[in-house]
Amino acid sequence: MNYKATQEWKEEIVYTDLRANLRHPRTRSVVEPRFPGAGAPVKVGAAEDPRGQLAQWLTAPGNPYFARNIVNRIWFWLLGQGIVHQPDDLRPTNPPGNPELLLYLESQLTEHQFDLRHIYRLILNSRTYQLASEPNQWNARDTTLFSHYTVKRLGAEQMLDAISQFTGTSEKFRSIIPEPYSSWPANFRATQISDGNTECSFLDLFGRPPRDTPYEEERNNDVTLKQALYLLNSEQLEGKISASPRLQRILAKSDGEVLDDIYLSSVSRFPTADEKSRLLEYLGARKAARAQAVQDVAWALVNAKEFEFNH
Repeated sequence: MNYKATQEWKEEIVYTDLRANLRHPRTRSVVEPRFPGAGAPVKVGAAEDPRGQLAQWLTAPGNPYFARNIVNRIWFWLLGQGIVHQPDDLRPTNPPGNPELLLYLESQLTEHQFDLRHIYRLILNSRTYQLASEPNQWNARDTTLFSHYTVKRLGAEQMLDAISQFTGTSEKFRSIIPEPYSSWPANFRATQISDGNTECSFLDLFGRPPRDTPYEEERNNDVTLKQALYLLNSEQLEGKISASPRLQRILAKSDGEVLDDIYLSSVSRFPTADEKSRLLEYLGARKAARAQAVQDVAWALVNAKEFEFNH
């Protein structure tokens, strides 16, 4: 592989250079390519792109590395913990918590010609994924056998998009490192950002990865006091709620309809009878400042664990 620069500072073209070779640092002889763990060198034609043989080796049914890594990462993305944990640490001395499960998913991926949708479909429709997050007296301490769903906070980009979608507002993203500056339209979602240098204090606060390496541990999903203080006191969040087109639009509805709309658009359910009774009392006592009272309800739900966490 090689690359060449363009007139854009942020852009370079990566291409296959069939003339390039890796040479031994001492003897300067050409090092013949080999696959990891393989003894014999790979014969590559002068006009052949070696990535073709690499792809065939990666997806070969007998390759014990690729399929196992992929299914383990998908399991980690969906359930918050890999069958082998951490997902970047596959080695003989870090065995899987459930070897049979890992082997089954690995075989399913190879048998279905590496159809990732098939693996997602299997996991998402499984009883394991759909288990409740509330533990019982027997599995409260379990952290490896997936006997209940592990609560996890939304990722930084997911959290920002969720708040923007709930309030009906948008963010303006840009990147000024290096020049020329990059900017995106106002309705651009945080999960669509491809530039790790994009400026956004919210994403930095909630642990987005710098994208310097491919390691999953680059992302920090720890819950911090600064995050709690932001959600409670942030002028930026207050501005998104007070200027929310959604909240302004539903003010014409009755108090009960307003609460149903807020709950459905934030936590995807109707309020319980107790929640609705208390909030109707709260809104009824603040008729003179109804818009502010509705914003208070919305702010309370954004700060609810039910909104901030997958559960």
